[in-house]
Amino acid sequence: MDVLMDARFSRIEMLVGADGFSKLKSSFVVIAGLGGVGSFSLEALARSGIGKIRVIDCDIVVPSNINRQIIATEPVLGKLKSEVAAQRIREINPNCKVEAYNMFIDSTTSFQSIEGNPDAVIDAIDSLNPKIEFLKACQKQKLFVVSSMGAARRMDPTKVKIGFLTNVNSCPLASKIRKRLRQRELSVDILCAYSEEPVHSLKIDENQIIEEPTLYKRGRKRNPMGSLPTVVGMFGLLIAHAVIEKILKNRIETPNTNSLNFS
Repeated sequence: MDVLMDARFSRIEMLVGADGFSKLKSSFVVIAGLGGVGSFSLEALARSGIGKIRVIDCDIVVPSNINRQIIATEPVLGKLKSEVAAQRIREINPNCKVEAYNMFIDSTTSFQSIEGNPDAVIDAIDSLNPKIEFLKACQKQKLFVVSSMGAARRMDPTKVKIGFLTNVNSCPLASKIRKRLRQRELSVDILCAYSEEPVHSLKIDENQIIEEPTLYKRGRKRNPMGSLPTVVGMFGLLIAHAVIEKILKNRIETPNTNSLNFS
């Protein structure tokens, strides 16, 4: 490794040691969903020296992404999120092996999306059916996965926590996911990021909704939801941290515990 590459991650190695950084460099992480949560997770993992990252999304960057998606900037509007994310990783760490999948997750693509035996998987998918298919595939493959619950319509980043889906009682999305998983006889003992803050019920002004281009036409129209980069970013960073700790320590407590201990 050249001097520049040594310097690029020297502060990481100072903290986790040579052996720890070697684990990060040799690890493979999949990130599905490159919205606000997924993009912040990507940023943290790229800057932590993860050796191989696969990024998955089916859409393009549009102006409404700019408020909360760290990959979204004016020069990349209209470009594939997967390609934009891959290029950002390469600019941070040229030695990272990057795979960009322009893919919609469903029952036919979910297993392909996680092929290659990744060390950790991040579910930052914001649509319920694809999310369930993705989590199902991860469980069938016995992969370590961290899933994002709902980050929109919250104001307090200090209310964002990492815990197990079985214990989340403040998130409507979490309730729907638990119900769907149980219907399919799948485990709900899934590590996730969630907010303890109740969702804000705000009436949407139809004049505020701007139609934007998209590559994938969803089955039903969804109203946009307000979000802050501070809250969304906290979700993504906590998920990335859980992945880093799993890679470094390779152990996690049972769903009955209130906190994580990777020692």
